[in-house]
Amino acid sequence: MNSAAVTTVVTGIPSVVLALVATLLPTPVHAQMLTIPAGWIATAEPSGPFEEHSKLFEASHSEREWRVRVSAPTGQLEIRDDGKRTHDEGSVFPPHFHRTKDMIGRAMTVGAGGNWLVGFDAGEFGGGLWWTSQDGKRTKLLTRENVQAFVPREKDVLVFTGLSHMGHDRGAAYLFRSTDDDGELTRIADLDSAPSAALLENNGSVLIAVSNGVVTLRPDGSVVRLYKHEEMPILYPNSIAGAENDAVFVGMRFYVLRLHRGADGKFESTWFERSSKRRKW
Repeated sequence: MNSAAVTTVVTGIPSVVLALVATLLPTPVHAQMLTIPAGWIATAEPSGPFEEHSKLFEASHSEREWRVRVSAPTGQLEIRDDGKRTHDEGSVFPPHFHRTKDMIGRAMTVGAGGNWLVGFDAGEFGGGLWWTSQDGKRTKLLTRENVQAFVPREKDVLVFTGLSHMGHDRGAAYLFRSTDDDGELTRIADLDSAPSAALLENNGSVLIAVSNGVVTLRPDGSVVRLYKHEEMPILYPNSIAGAENDAVFVGMRFYVLRLHRGADGKFESTWFERSSKRRKW
């Protein structure tokens, strides 16, 4: 196993915005003591250089896109091969919403104060976030950044944006607040890498799977690095499950990553692969 030091980056966000984040986040229920399901085995951490690591090269071209989640009925960790993130997610559009030529890529929607937020991600070709009225007849462009994840809370929504492409890797967190007419979008944190999935914790923090590891957005607006791995971007992290005080799991191409805090406060990483003599690359 390997350890990654915890590094805190303070964002310098105005205190009034930080207070809003702390009070607007919901209180979910997470399963405790999650364990890896049967059929998975610990394996060596993938490492570069890319051209000299045969398994890493094969993994980057794998057809398996493993996604992790906690099963609601059982509270156990599930790992499923749900395919690539090319389809629209949660895309239940308002009845009269019209998707224009500027709204390109994979779409995701979320309710926001009786209205809607609609996000798009077309990778290096663009994306954006639009507010739309409940009936879909009125729309408003909020940002041209690629939308990767929503974390809703009643009338308010945390929006995670970013892009990782050809050595370019950036990410951000926004807070959307509904107003009487439409709403306001406020940038609350810069992330060290492009996000792909976000999970709310009981303490108000948000666990975020980013292109090169895992970070946490604290209620005070600071961003804490839990784990970093330079080769992860070519494995396309896609999902996150668990809790920081127990174990955090990240799904990606070919591998599943588990993080667990050691006695020294650092996070220990264990990489898993599917146990099978007949691999489908």
